[in-house]
Amino acid sequence: MSERSDCFDVAPFGWVLSSSGESADELTWSKPGDVSVAAFDLYVVDVPNAGDWQYRVDDGPWNNVGPVTDSTVNGLRRVAVDSPVNDRVQIRASSGDDPCVAAVAGIDVYLDTRGGRDIRTHDLSVGKHFLSQFCRPTAGDPLALLDEIQPALVIVAFSNDVLFRAPVKFENALRGIVDRVAPFGDTLLVGAYEQRPPRVVHDAAVTRGSRVVISDAATFLPSDVGEKLLCGAFADVPDTVVTSVRSTREATMSAPATVDARDAELTIGFGRTVEDQARYRAIVRDVAASTGCAFLDIYEAWSRLGATGWAETFEAGLMIDRYHASWLGHRDIAARLLELLGVVGGE
Repeated sequence: MSERSDCFDVAPFGWVLSSSGESADELTWSKPGDVSVAAFDLYVVDVPNAGDWQYRVDDGPWNNVGPVTDSTVNGLRRVAVDSPVNDRVQIRASSGDDPCVAAVAGIDVYLDTRGGRDIRTHDLSVGKHFLSQFCRPTAGDPLALLDEIQPALVIVAFSNDVLFRAPVKFENALRGIVDRVAPFGDTLLVGAYEQRPPRVVHDAAVTRGSRVVISDAATFLPSDVGEKLLCGAFADVPDTVVTSVRSTREATMSAPATVDARDAELTIGFGRTVEDQARYRAIVRDVAASTGCAFLDIYEAWSRLGATGWAETFEAGLMIDRYHASWLGHRDIAARLLELLGVVGGE
C-alpha cells in the first residue's frame, strides 16, 4: 500500500504492489481456468528507484516494461501486451541484468469475445471503502487511472461515506470526479437504496459474565456481525460488538455483560441513520442536477414499488442483509441502469 505522503500514491484506494528491490522478488497472476484471455494491460507505477523490470507470459521470454521517463502521466503508465494468456503472467524485480524495484497498480485482461461488441468495463470498486478514499487528498494523483482509461462513461455509486457525516467533503469528491471525467466522458450518479439504520430495542436480556444477548425485537441477521452494541449492562466496555448471530433473537457479544439485566435498552448499530442517508442521497441528486449528469435514484424507484426504507425492501426481497441488495435487487438495479443508458446513448 502506498501512503498519502507518497508522490506515487496514484492507484485506486492507494493499492500499489511494490517489490523490495531484491531480484528474487516475483509476482504471479494466474488466469482463471474458465476464461479466455486475448491480451492484457499492466498498470505500472513509477515509484522511487523503479527500474526497467520485466514480465513474461506463460513460459515465454522475459520482456522489459521500459524505463521511467519524464513523459509519464501522473506517475502511472499503462503497458499494453498484445498476447494471449494460457496460464499465467509473471513479474520479476529485475531488468534482466540488475535488480530493481517493480511496482504495479494491477493487471487488466481483455477477454476473447470472438467477434462480440468491443465494450470494456472497468470495476474500480473495493468492498468496505469510501468515495473519500478514492478521491483522497494526497501527494500523488488518486484519479490518475481515469486519465489513462478515459472511459466514455463513469458510474459512481457509494454509500459508506454516510458514516463520516461529512456531507460537504462527499459533495466535493463527487464534483471532483465529474470535472475530471468531463473532457472525455459522461458521469452517471447513483442514489443509494436505504441501508439498515441503527435500531433501539427495549427488551434486551443479559446475564452477568455471559456474552449472550437475547431480544425478541432485535431481528438479528448474520450480517449484524461486527455491529456495535450500546447498553448500560456493559457500559464499561464501550467497543462491544456482535461476534456471531445464533438466531433472529439471540447473538453473541465480544465482551461479557457486567450486570444482570432484563428489558434493557439496547442500541444495535452505529451511523447510517435514516436522516443522514437521506441527506447524502439529496447531495447526489443535487450534484447530478447542477452538473447535468445522468442520475438513478434507487431509493425513489423502490419506493414507487411500495418498498420505502430498509425494512420494506428487505421484506420485498430486494435486500439480502443490512447493507447489500439481493440478486433480485441487483437485477432490478441493472435493468434500470440499462434503461437509463439507452436514453443517455440515444439508442
